[in-house]
Amino acid sequence: MPHDPDVDLLVEAVAAVHRELAALPVVRGLLATRLVDAGTSPVRVAARVGVRRVVVRSWLAAWAGSTEGQRRDADAFPVVLTAGEEVEQLRELKGATRRLTAERAGLALAAVEDGATVADLAGATGETEGQVGRWLRGEPTRGR
Repeated sequence: MPHDPDVDLLVEAVAAVHRELAALPVVRGLLATRLVDAGTSPVRVAARVGVRRVVVRSWLAAWAGSTEGQRRDADAFPVVLTAGEEVEQLRELKGATRRLTAERAGLALAAVEDGATVADLAGATGETEGQVGRWLRGEPTRGR
């Protein structure tokens, strides 16, 4: 049975937010790498952004270990990656994971309420049906 176009839009919105969440560590890594490459130590980056040094090191590792596909996704991330504004951009992204996770869960719930299946959402995001079920129940995401 074909879906209502509004349901399809909600499913695609869930997938889009999911892609943003997946790209977020690489985006942070790109910004931190730019700062370090320009001569700012990871300790100084951490102090300027307001996070612990270990967090900055994880961002750097995310960029260093990213694939070409992940880097393309980072380039498409909805933040202006302007040289010289990396510290401000990293500060703006501090609450992004929590915000995007809540947005994805809300959109997924709305999609299911309007007729999408868990399988539809799993297919659109590349996640398992079990993972989608955790989003719908508001449970923490494993391994992320």
